[in-house]
Amino acid sequence: MVRMLLYYFNGLEVMRRSAIRANDIQHIITVKNDPENGILACGGWFVASQLTVFKGILVIKPNAAGDMIAYWDWGF
Repeated sequence: MVRMLLYYFNGLEVMRRSAIRANDIQHIITVKNDPENGILACGGWFVASQLTVFKGILVIKPNAAGDMIAYWDWGF
């Protein structure tokens, strides 16, 4: 699961534009897990290779077309 979260976190537009890549997650917790609707929200400290830490919640859910999308919420 951590590999999938890192994949989506690193794929966020703001991360792609800044060339920052997270390589670890510390203090990870599951905020919401709804397999029926395909929603997963996990909070934690996403640690980048530059030793920058991003604290927040990564939400992964399907869009109207059924493709998985992710967004970042700083409110952790």
